[in-house]
Amino acid sequence: MYSCSIIGQLKQFSICSSRYHNRMKTPYRASEHAIMQSILEWLYYKGWMCWRHNSGMVRTIHNTMVRMGVAGMPDVFALKDGFLIGVEVKRPGKKPTDIQERMMKELREHGAGTVVATSVEDVERYLKLL
Repeated sequence: MYSCSIIGQLKQFSICSSRYHNRMKTPYRASEHAIMQSILEWLYYKGWMCWRHNSGMVRTIHNTMVRMGVAGMPDVFALKDGFLIGVEVKRPGKKPTDIQERMMKELREHGAGTVVATSVEDVERYLKLL
């Protein structure tokens, strides 16, 4: 699982647009990976069994492409007390693709929860609504 080494700093990604990157005059923007890591840490801290769902294509040593995972699946899955949620992680201002939207709709039809999150706060707000 994931360690809770940065639990005290988890909310930093929601305010990162107002911080300035060292030596740069443009606002620092957290990567999708950094946002996802903070969400995984927070969910783990809150007692959820959580994991990152890797999907996409990789090239083999024989120069052929192999699909990993199912296209459109959310980036993060979390399970607690028999309830499954899928979290599609996006940078602020970005939207899910059509296939991601369809997959989230299908997951909801089968009883799972889904949320598009740009920060830990988005996941926290979603879970309070349940």
